[in-house]
Amino acid sequence: MGGAYKHGATLDQSKQGYTDAQVSELELVKDRQRSLDFDEVNFSDNSITSTGLRAVLDICRRCDRLKRLKLFKNKICDRAVQALCDLLKHCQSLEEVHLSHNRLTGDGVLEIVRAADNARRNNVHPLWLRLEKNDVPNGPALLQKLMERHSVCDKGPACTSRSCKYQKKIHLPHFVTDAEKGKGKGNGAAYHGRKEPRPAVVLTARPDLGKRSRSPEADRRGARLDSRPREDDWGEAYSHADTVYHQTHGQRRHHRAERNESPPPRQAAQLSRHGAATEPSRGERGRHPHEPPLAELPAGSDGRED
Repeated sequence: MGGAYKHGATLDQSKQGYTDAQVSELELVKDRQRSLDFDEVNFSDNSITSTGLRAVLDICRRCDRLKRLKLFKNKICDRAVQALCDLLKHCQSLEEVHLSHNRLTGDGVLEIVRAADNARRNNVHPLWLRLEKNDVPNGPALLQKLMERHSVCDKGPACTSRSCKYQKKIHLPHFVTDAEKGKGKGNGAAYHGRKEPRPAVVLTARPDLGKRSRSPEADRRGARLDSRPREDDWGEAYSHADTVYHQTHGQRRHHRAERNESPPPRQAAQLSRHGAATEPSRGERGRHPHEPPLAELPAGSDGRED
């Protein structure tokens, strides 16, 4: 492996099937005087044990701006714990360390977390430390111990990858599964001893609810609503609407006849289409609609009583 590397580049050697001997033969491992400038070193998903890990960590020490180290899905055991602790002290720029799916025991996890807690500065982003899926028989008990002794959070719902609600130095996400917790995603508040009881909600009946009087406007509005037809049958509702319509328009025609007015132009056009007279005759203009026409009265009579 040779050639120049750009600033901020990633050294990606994942899924290469490397063994300890093959890692030791890499050019970057042999040239120990060469300064490196990688942001991320990825040797995940290989067959590297604690012996070959030392060569990888030597590459990491020569990276002044290293932020992410990915070593998950290898064969790393507790013999590499001391070397990992030294790296955490040396590389203060580290933001993520992925060591899941290896062969670390509970004691090894405890030592790594202790070293990270001692080396991590305050007022910086929490270290994203992945240590799940190792040889830890009782994950919830170990997580409880880590949170009690060190500045550790299991990344609760209120936390992000770069900030912790409880101002902790280390995030241990996914260390305990949701099934082991018995609760939803994250339970940082419970482990930190900051679980605040929720106030009890008591639902009681209000005896004064039916005694309150409404405002006059509300009473008038309620009266208008009560006066509306409330038939459940649509046929009855439609018949009611038709009756109101015909009554209303009949009253309008009656009032127009009393005021000696002609029908509106639109209604007059409709009457003309149906063969009805659009305008009453001059002699019938002042006649009440219920009076007989002048043609039916006796000769010489104007329909008035003496």
